[in-house]
Amino acid sequence: TLAGLFFAKGMTTIINATQFNVENPEFIALKDTRVTIPGLGSYNKAGNYVPAKVEIGVIVAILLVIILFVLLKWTKLGRNFYAVGGNNQSANMLGIDVRFTKFMAHLLCGLCAGIGGFVYFLHVGSGSPSHAAGAEMNAIASSIIGGTMLTGGVGNIIGTLFGVLSLSTIKNIVASLGLDEAWWTNITVALMLCIFLLVQSVILARKNTKK
Repeated sequence: TLAGLFFAKGMTTIINATQFNVENPEFIALKDTRVTIPGLGSYNKAGNYVPAKVEIGVIVAILLVIILFVLLKWTKLGRNFYAVGGNNQSANMLGIDVRFTKFMAHLLCGLCAGIGGFVYFLHVGSGSPSHAAGAEMNAIASSIIGGTMLTGGVGNIIGTLFGVLSLSTIKNIVASLGLDEAWWTNITVALMLCIFLLVQSVILARKNTKK
C-alpha cells in the first residue's frame, strides 16, 4: 500500500511538478457552496443572526461515518471484516470467503481514500504532489487513538472519528499556544501513539495469558 502511494506521488510529480489552480466555474461554485445547519448559529456584533454553515466536505464526512457505521455493525460483510481481521484461519473454518473479504476491504479503503482526496482537493482548490503530505500517518494515528488494534479484528468508525477529532484538537491547542504547529503536533501525536500502542500491547499480553 505504501509502495503504491510513493509510486503514485512519483508519477504525479513527473506529470506536473508544480501547483496548479482549478479555474473551472462548476468546480469553483461547488467549492464555495456552504450548507446551512438548521437551528445552529450566532449573533454578530450588529445583532444580526448568522446561521451556521459548513463546507460540502463536512456533509460528505458525516454521510460516510453513518454508512460505514451501519456497514460494520449490521451487515454480513461488516461482520466478516472483523472475523477475518481477528483470525484468518478461524474465519475460513467458519465458511467465510477470506480472499473476497480482503478484496472488499481494500476496495472500500480505496474508495474512501478517493473520496477523501476529492474532498481535500475541493477544500484547497488547487492540485500539487506535495498536498496532504503525511496524511497517511494522521489516518493511522487517528485509527489507533480511536481504539483500532494493529493486529486487526478490533475497532469501530466512531472510535476513529474520536481519534480524528483528538488530532484536530491537538493542532488547535498547539496553534493557540503560538508554538511551531508542525513540530509540536508531531511530538504530541507520537507520544499519544506510544501510549496507545503500549496499552494495546498490555491488552494483548493479558489475552494471551488467559488463553
